[in-house]
Amino acid sequence: MKKRIFIPVSVGFAFLNIFFGGLTIAILASFILWLMGKIPGVEPITAPFVVLAIIFLLYTSIRFLLCFKIHLRQNDVITFGDGLPKFEKIQYRCTVNYKYIQSIAIIASEKNSKNQSIQLAWVSSSMPKKYLEFTLINTKKKQRMCINYYNKKQIIKMLKYINENMQEIGNENKLNIDEIMQDWYIYGGYNREDLQLKRGEKIRKKTKKQKAENIINQENKNIITYIDSEKTIDNSEKSN
Repeated sequence: MKKRIFIPVSVGFAFLNIFFGGLTIAILASFILWLMGKIPGVEPITAPFVVLAIIFLLYTSIRFLLCFKIHLRQNDVITFGDGLPKFEKIQYRCTVNYKYIQSIAIIASEKNSKNQSIQLAWVSSSMPKKYLEFTLINTKKKQRMCINYYNKKQIIKMLKYINENMQEIGNENKLNIDEIMQDWYIYGGYNREDLQLKRGEKIRKKTKKQKAENIINQENKNIITYIDSEKTIDNSEKSN
């Protein structure tokens, strides 16, 4: 049984941590310079607010680093939630036992992991987020784990470990990882079935348009042929 802890590693996640870390360092440096008297004109009453801002940014940076961790334990896979307030929460605590996994899919949704609308949606939280969606045996309820800040290699590795742990625990369902990863590049909240429907609609419209163009072209050819034949008849009559 493989036990692993996965921490998000991606360009977007790194950028967020660099941003928060850089902002924290900048405010902290400014605060130290102010204490040394290098920044005149700043009232002492602002010092508590600066300290609170530094604490908040440090907390936010650490939270972003740790909140989307996914633990592969002996009998289950678990994520402990993102630590955000309820009105802006993306990931709730979620535990999935290997024994009850029927299938896994990658989906995108603007909602949180409980498939609920996010009440206070910032720009980042209102955008579609990627989830691993677990379909469980003998239940209609599905479980979601946010993988928005993970890279592709991490998810493939995670799915392989989950699949191995499922087999070891006696779950006969086998994950088709190649098929699951076909949805890695989903966008706009559409899953693969939705995209196939949209592509199918485009193909149908294109086919109808092509058929109409073919009919018009054929009619034009018939007209040209008719005109040519009329000209030929007229020329033959004149020569006679």
